Amino acid sequence: MREVLLLKGDVDTNAAIVGGLLGALHGAAAIPPAMAAAVLARHGQPESKGRKRPDWLQPGRLPAVFAQLWLRATGQVVELAALAGVPEAEAVERREKEEAGVVVGEAGEGEGNGVAA
Repeated sequence: MREVLLLKGDVDTNAAIVGGLLGALHGAAAIPPAMAAAVLARHGQPESKGRKRPDWLQPGRLPAVFAQLWLRATGQVVELAALAGVPEAEAVERREKEEAGVVVGEAGEGEGNGVAA
């Protein structure tokens, strides 16, 4: 990755491609927890000028988007808290349930997977 970034040019696209390949090779569990947490904590771009990324494309929504896609593709429900390599999955799941209007108790329980279909 470092070598790709140092080549300059279309760095963000090149890094995305190499990152995808490294992710396919090593899996999400190989992402350092601090890096994953930093990405998954992003919800919105208040400091950004210009066009904003739509809410459903915010990095913090990635686990929920994955769960929706997996459900539609396979019919299987994904419990976000069970996703390996996603250190913030439980907090994301709670936030998704709250956004969907599901009452979340002390144990974080509510019916469903916290993802609006």
